[in-house]
Amino acid sequence: MAQARLARHQPDLNAHQRQLAMLSSHLTRASQTLLRQQQQHLARLEIGLTALNPEAVLARGYAIVQKQDGRAVKSAEELHNHERVLLRLAEGSTEAIIDHPQGAQPELPF
Repeated sequence: MAQARLARHQPDLNAHQRQLAMLSSHLTRASQTLLRQQQQHLARLEIGLTALNPEAVLARGYAIVQKQDGRAVKSAEELHNHERVLLRLAEGSTEAIIDHPQGAQPELPF
């Protein structure tokens, strides 16, 4: 009788092992899914950063105009006639001299 009572209160190790195996399997699948989602998110962020990279912009044919102190020029109004600027290109850089009277931007032919 004591043995029967003791047996009833013993944990069912096989049931616990099955439950542990099932939970382990669920955890593995969930972590793999989360990892895959994070990798996809990271890849999308990388694509966005690549598109915004100044070097990528230069490679598409644009130039960055910099004043002598290194600041990028954002507006023609920042430039003065006969001012020397640096043009940063995809492959190298060169200097240019601003040539427009009283800060007026001439119309470009294209």
